[in-house]
Amino acid sequence: MRMSSRARLALACFALSSLVGCESVPGTPTEASALCAEVAAIVCDADARCFGSEGPRASCLTAQREACDQSLGTLATDARLGYDPARAGAFLSSLEARGLGCWAEPADLDALLEVFRGTGPEGSECTPRAIEGHDLLVSSLACADGTACRLHVRIDGSPEGVCETRSDDACSHPWDCEAGSFCSLPARWEPGVWGECRPRRTNGWACTSDVECASLFCDGVCTDAPDDRLALEVDYAAVVLGSDPALYLRLNESSGARRDELGGPSAAASGGTVSRVAMGAIEGDGAAGLADGSFLRVAAPEALVDAEGLTLECWARPDDVSAVAPLLELADAMDYGPHVWAFDTGDELYALVEKTLLETSPGGIKVSLTRRGKPGHSWLYTPKGPAFEAADRAYTRAWGRGLLQIGVGGTIPFVALFGRRFGDLPLILNGVMDPETGAHGPNESMHLGVFEKAILANVHLYAELAEVPGLAR
Repeated sequence: MRMSSRARLALACFALSSLVGCESVPGTPTEASALCAEVAAIVCDADARCFGSEGPRASCLTAQREACDQSLGTLATDARLGYDPARAGAFLSSLEARGLGCWAEPADLDALLEVFRGTGPEGSECTPRAIEGHDLLVSSLACADGTACRLHVRIDGSPEGVCETRSDDACSHPWDCEAGSFCSLPARWEPGVWGECRPRRTNGWACTSDVECASLFCDGVCTDAPDDRLALEVDYAAVVLGSDPALYLRLNESSGARRDELGGPSAAASGGTVSRVAMGAIEGDGAAGLADGSFLRVAAPEALVDAEGLTLECWARPDDVSAVAPLLELADAMDYGPHVWAFDTGDELYALVEKTLLETSPGGIKVSLTRRGKPGHSWLYTPKGPAFEAADRAYTRAWGRGLLQIGVGGTIPFVALFGRRFGDLPLILNGVMDPETGAHGPNESMHLGVFEKAILANVHLYAELAEVPGLAR
């Protein structure tokens, strides 16, 4: 089968190496409204010529045009950036030649950035709307030729961008360097922290992003991109086997049995419950999926017993992040081994908070967020089942009124730890406090009457749980 890799060629302004040439006459001026149509045509033609794509050309053109409209197209139609049709024509001509060579030479990122001449003269404000890649790029391109958008910090700590003439190799953000170079910044960069513009690295040098490399491809070190990196479709089996896996599991059987499908990876015994669902883990695959809290447990193959490290690569489409069972376990008889779970992570929660704050800030107020340290793991599930029904009865007996459940404790580190380790067991959290407790504050206190009822409630809870089939352990 073949797997779509549209995301790989979404034409985002950071990859850009996915952009390929066009059918226009070399150097022909290209208006902004026609740019994405030209790009889409060459992406699809090059893919058919270089990689043997068999899909309908019309579908390819539509998909690539939409992807371009959402990335490069937004830059081309932004009046502040000064899109230049003649420069665009030269860029497309260069890309066409590289596409004809099936990307033996990477697309010219610098030529693409040169398409925009900017409109902000020296001294103009170019403060980005947000301190993130796309907005920083827009601010950089908005400054007129011969100037650069330099980020400074105001007295109140907020960032301020100003179009200034470049006089040295200092850089204030990732897009603040001239052609052929990148901005070397510390890992925890923030506005006000400056780095130095350095030449793009040749193959073999360590890197953290594509833009640091002359090849525009970073895989821990700068290296040439794989031959099929820009293919719109790649063979799924080749992708899997290319990682030389010790074990490959595919959920496309009608029962819990698994088999070695591709040849090469070791077979493994398995158990657990698998429910058939319409959509599998891989879009369009027709594979089975895990549903209703079911999971798969696999005995670790011999190749992993003495391994110094282990990498798990999963395609998953979780419908419910509150599931209390893992998607996959690789464990031995003592239940030691890696577990793959489907939960909201700190990264996802941070992204949601950031999006909400930036999109809902009142007019005139500029909001920016700076992340500090590593996020903790959260724990979320629906309090349903016989154990929670037992808790309802126990607390009702102790307090003389019905129990009201609220979501608390999900960010306590050991709660997430217990959840991952004992995912098949219900976790009942009961915070003993009253409205005046002031938890974690300097005057934290506990009403003795509340404390007494909490003790009584837990006594009743143990008695109730002892009567629940399967929970008395």
